[in-house]
Amino acid sequence: MATRCILGFCLTLEKPSALSVALCLAHAMCPREAWLAARGIEHGWPMFGRPRSLVTDSAKEFKGNAFQRGCEDYGIRIHYRDRGRVHQGGVVERLLGKLNAVLATQPGSTGRSVADRDEYPAERRARLCFADLERCVALAVIDHNLQQNARTLKVPATEWNRMAHDLPRFDDDPIRVLLAFMPGTERRISPQGVSMFALDYFSPWLGSLVPQRDRLGRLEVRYDPRDISHIYIRDPDTREFRPVARRDGITTPTTL
Repeated sequence: MATRCILGFCLTLEKPSALSVALCLAHAMCPREAWLAARGIEHGWPMFGRPRSLVTDSAKEFKGNAFQRGCEDYGIRIHYRDRGRVHQGGVVERLLGKLNAVLATQPGSTGRSVADRDEYPAERRARLCFADLERCVALAVIDHNLQQNARTLKVPATEWNRMAHDLPRFDDDPIRVLLAFMPGTERRISPQGVSMFALDYFSPWLGSLVPQRDRLGRLEVRYDPRDISHIYIRDPDTREFRPVARRDGITTPTTL
């Protein structure tokens, strides 16, 4: 919060979870030139990096094993906000209020009143698809980083540029970050591979481990609830996670 820059966000229709936290952190920790280009955004968003510490509230997604394990992997300290002291999150809450005000000006906004919303013909007046909304949020964030803060009278992007010279650069891979924070479990290997979600997952390199299964014990597994057509299993030799597809050969993306 030294610069008040926004480093990343995650826009999703799902409820907060370990996955949404993983997506948000991957967005904040990794370079995003390709992400911006895919959304037709030509403005720069150079702020990213591995945090030394994260301040969170006590929501269950921040108390889960996936979040704590991922932070440990990347050397990130976790500081939980004191219960009942909402003012400790004031900087973030003001920012979200500002973002909501921007979104309220977009075509198709239903307004904040529940009474008005019940009479709003959403199907007829909706104007933004999900990709448009994500682009709108990204542009609002970029604009925030370039605007002078009313309280500090400093521009977040300028402060970032001033301090960035002293920050270590890691260039973390988004896939590795996602895997570090994704939900995970442990499974024993069998001649059929690894069983999860009433499905069998198998790969030739996994088959070579079957004779060693008693020595190996349980293998570490990570998965993406958005697509269980494959899972990720840590190779006991390289310690890297490798994708393993469904044994039945069906590759169609399927949510959990």
